[in-house]
Amino acid sequence: MNTINKRTLLIISGIVVVVLSVVFALFFLKIKNTSYILGEVQKGDVIQEILANGKVESPTSINLRFKNSGKLVFLNTKVGEKISVGRLLAKQDTTELDAQVKEMQAGIDLQKAKLNQLLGGASDEDVKLSEIKLENARRKLYSDDLIAVSDDETRRSVVPVVTGKYNGTQEGHYEVFFRDFNDLYSRNIISFIGLERGIAEKDDLPKTFGTKGLSIAFPNASYQYNDRWTIDIPNKNGINYVSNLNAYNTALAELALKKAPIRELDVKVYQAQISQAEASLQKIQAQREELAIFSPISGVVTEVNGEVGENIGPEETVISFATDGALQIKLNVVEDNIVNVQIGQEARILFDAIEKQEFKGKVVAIDPAETVIGGAVYYQTTILFDEKDERIKSGMTANVWIKTATSDNTLFIPVSAIRKKDNRMTVQVLEGNQILDKEIVMGIESGAGMVEVISGLSEGEKIILGDK
Repeated sequence: MNTINKRTLLIISGIVVVVLSVVFALFFLKIKNTSYILGEVQKGDVIQEILANGKVESPTSINLRFKNSGKLVFLNTKVGEKISVGRLLAKQDTTELDAQVKEMQAGIDLQKAKLNQLLGGASDEDVKLSEIKLENARRKLYSDDLIAVSDDETRRSVVPVVTGKYNGTQEGHYEVFFRDFNDLYSRNIISFIGLERGIAEKDDLPKTFGTKGLSIAFPNASYQYNDRWTIDIPNKNGINYVSNLNAYNTALAELALKKAPIRELDVKVYQAQISQAEASLQKIQAQREELAIFSPISGVVTEVNGEVGENIGPEETVISFATDGALQIKLNVVEDNIVNVQIGQEARILFDAIEKQEFKGKVVAIDPAETVIGGAVYYQTTILFDEKDERIKSGMTANVWIKTATSDNTLFIPVSAIRKKDNRMTVQVLEGNQILDKEIVMGIESGAGMVEVISGLSEGEKIILGDK
């Protein structure tokens, strides 16, 4: 009875230990898995905006200028003319930027073609050509008689019992070692070097070898009892063997590559390169748009300056026109943000006095001269309302968000997930139970705390935003 009780107690104790171990492990795992805040790589539209405040005022006139200096190549309006919104009024020389756009677009098209080629895989005809190339390389490698086969491993596969070496001279000599004539016969070395049986004397060897350009070296006079003789094979083709072998191995690797399945990593590399190139193209196109003046609203032209062929700078007003009575807002945009602001960009306008109502406007003018306020540098920017609204009064304070860039259907993550490490932008990704650092290429950043990811991550990946 005591034995049974002891055994029962041991079993129960073991079960308790196991249960406690499982509970502890689950508790530890729970703590581990909840010690940080997780996010997810998402896909959608990212809108970059800048915020500025200003007061509503009645417009007098709109002055249009170029953002940079350049040669005027187009001017199509006159004083008194009524113009409609969106009309091209003036343009600077865009030849250099046009060439860059073409070159970059061609590069993007090439990368897309390569990606499609990768996704399509090698054609049957392409595989067949590679197989033919491999067979030709194999035949060239083994086309000569055994004298041309100076590779040690190949020789051993033919005659494993022979010890020998390739002495590396320019003529491509190959040495075959043997003990005596019986060794030549018993190990089939005579057939190996392409000779007939029947050689019995030392003097017969040079005659027979002479037909093949062979020679035999005897260590001493008592060659029949010496440990090793050497047949020296002057192989003039042997010098090409290494290059032939490299050609064969290259053809073998090419065929294997064409038959290999498509790797997701290779696809992602092409996609990242395309996204990065498209982002660069957008920047060039934006620079080109800055060399053109479009009518931001409808109105009547009151002033025209400049002539085609002359150089026009940002300090010169090219066209002035009176509006049809729509109100405007004058903003002071800080110098860090003004580089992204362009005439014609859309704006969202909110008023504290008009709740739950968003109004639309456009950037119609950017003052080239700076304004210093409290030691900070600002540039006055004019926003014109798209439509009239009786509720909007002159003097009202407005909060304005100018849309400076947009990336559609792109990957994005919270800005809080990004860490700077050795001048690289990285994100911590949770894969299984491991935390990995991944380097990323960032795009535009939205006002909502999100940043575009051009490359480095995939949709749905779990990222660490911070510690709990």
